[in-house]
Amino acid sequence: MIEINLYEEASHIDLLKTGILASRKTASELFTSQLDQQYFQVSLEEQIVSVNCSGISEATSSFIDQLFFIEIYAKLCNKNTVLLLHNLSSEFLYNLNSAAAIKAKLIAEAKKEKRYAHTIKERERLIAKSPESAGRNWIIGSPYLLLRLDSKIVALGLSENEILSKTVSFICNNKYSVTAKDIASAENTAINAVSNRLKRLYEKNLVFRKKLENSKTEYIYYSI
Repeated sequence: MIEINLYEEASHIDLLKTGILASRKTASELFTSQLDQQYFQVSLEEQIVSVNCSGISEATSSFIDQLFFIEIYAKLCNKNTVLLLHNLSSEFLYNLNSAAAIKAKLIAEAKKEKRYAHTIKERERLIAKSPESAGRNWIIGSPYLLLRLDSKIVALGLSENEILSKTVSFICNNKYSVTAKDIASAENTAINAVSNRLKRLYEKNLVFRKKLENSKTEYIYYSI
């Protein structure tokens, strides 16, 4: 597990004069000067990146988007890794939910117009292939991560009633290791639909997975 105390790291570079973490510039400075070299230069496979937010009274939507949805997500993208935030103030939690909702809407619009990229490096590759796309208003990153609220784990960026959210809750809060067959049998649902659902959760960095022994195509999905 990689454990980050956000208050301590921000204090090292004097970012908490007001008790509020604000702006994209501040988020990038925090990530570049404090977090990247210290925490993200190791293997991130099958790692929990746990961020303790105790002591942070509030963080703005722009700060949240830049630090969690862009900078940290770029390090976790396409890896068997999850990001977990805990000890959140009510103001911080409110802004997290707002930032995630806005981000999801922007991503949906950007995908339709072919101006979405998971990371800055991916955007650069796409622009290199299609130079005319350089002037587009690109949207980068992902709003999905896990939150520990009291003793319960929930997925940020998913509606509470959404089936993906219910599946995350089922796996994480019960500490289950499941296959698509397990859930399909319990729900009396087509296995292909469940496989696609679990794959989407893995791609959003919300659950871990590994291949079943002696299988080339089946996976077991498990929680933190």
